[in-house]
Amino acid sequence: MFTPVFKELLTKYLTVFSAVWAVRHKLNPIARNSNELAFLPAALELQENPPHPAARITLWALLAFILIAVNGACFRKCEGEVSNY
Repeated sequence: MFTPVFKELLTKYLTVFSAVWAVRHKLNPIARNSNELAFLPAALELQENPPHPAARITLWALLAFILIAVNGACFRKCEGEVSNY
C-alpha cells in the first residue's frame, strides 16, 4: 500500500513532530502587557492578541444565512404560473 518513498516521508514528519512535541512548553509566546501589544507589527499583534469574537460570530451568521438562501433557491419548487402576453 505504501511506497518506500512515502514511508520515508512519514518517518521524517513523525521525527520532526516528536521533536517539536517534546519542547512544546518552551515554544509559548512571551507574556506582554497591553502597551507592548499595541506597538507590535501587525502579524505579531494578530497572533498574540486575536480580534474580538463578535467578528467571527458575525461572519458565521452571514455565511449560514447565505447557505440557507442558496439552498432555498436551489431546492425550492417553482409554483408560479407562466403567462404569455
